[in-house]
Amino acid sequence: MVVIDDQINYKSNSTITCTNYKWAYKSYWPLDDNGLGHNKIGTNLIIKSNQIPNATLTKFNSYGPKNGIVILSCFERNNKLNVSTYPIVNVMLNPLRIYISKRYMGNYKSYIYYQKNDLNTTTGNPNTATPNWFYYWRKFVDMKNCFDNYYNAGNSWGKTILNADFSGYTVFSDKASEVNDIPGILDQGIHVFHEVVVHESEHYDIYRKLWTKFGSGSYDPNKDLDGDFFPDAFELTVDGVKANFSVKNYSPDLQDKFGIKNSNGTIFEESICKLQEINLSNNRLQLEKFDMDDWSFDRSGQIQGKNWK
Repeated sequence: MVVIDDQINYKSNSTITCTNYKWAYKSYWPLDDNGLGHNKIGTNLIIKSNQIPNATLTKFNSYGPKNGIVILSCFERNNKLNVSTYPIVNVMLNPLRIYISKRYMGNYKSYIYYQKNDLNTTTGNPNTATPNWFYYWRKFVDMKNCFDNYYNAGNSWGKTILNADFSGYTVFSDKASEVNDIPGILDQGIHVFHEVVVHESEHYDIYRKLWTKFGSGSYDPNKDLDGDFFPDAFELTVDGVKANFSVKNYSPDLQDKFGIKNSNGTIFEESICKLQEINLSNNRLQLEKFDMDDWSFDRSGQIQGKNWK
């Protein structure tokens, strides 16, 4: 297994003399000669993400086994012999043996991973770079209503800002890649990100559903006299009263408005959105549908990618 920006130990050997070796990834994996034509060894080798030409490994599906086959070729007598492909091509009946991280390669594949929490600086401005988990995961996880999304370093999971026309944007922070805060949910990593997405997406749906049922499908200030963004007609229903809503004679009604700590609106919305997280966590088939594309690696060993073995 190969992790970008991490140390790799490798070596190969053969009983024959083969003086011209070639790695398929020679641009970043130089093969050092220990003085014997048929033995090669390398240690403390690091594939630097900022040395990858043309950011060829910035697509999430470039990681894993697709680009991970390590090929060592021997040029002898003007013939190129691939000695680590499958099936193994013998070099005079003595194939080279290749191993990385103490595992013989031979006909095996080498899986390539990226550092989960490192900033992705292979493209764009390093000053605005986002962590690899955010850069890659949002490329294949269904972002639902959170299609306009951003990253902001911070001690939170996510936050959605809605406009009167129900457009808006969602900001994800580092906890969205770590562990869930709902008691009883033990999910980590990309599963938590998936849960945060459905949570934040539900904020959009709550208002769209309410204003469709108690309005014309769009926000109408004439039907929200207390300016809390909830339809007055809804606040007067059994469900609204149960959630402690009421129509005030002043505006804005901060007691019912979402986004105010411990307000009726905040408690109402968060209970609905967290239920979406719980439902997703209980539906493992749906929750794990994006695991196959998660090639992240956490060097701390705490929040490992779903393909790390």
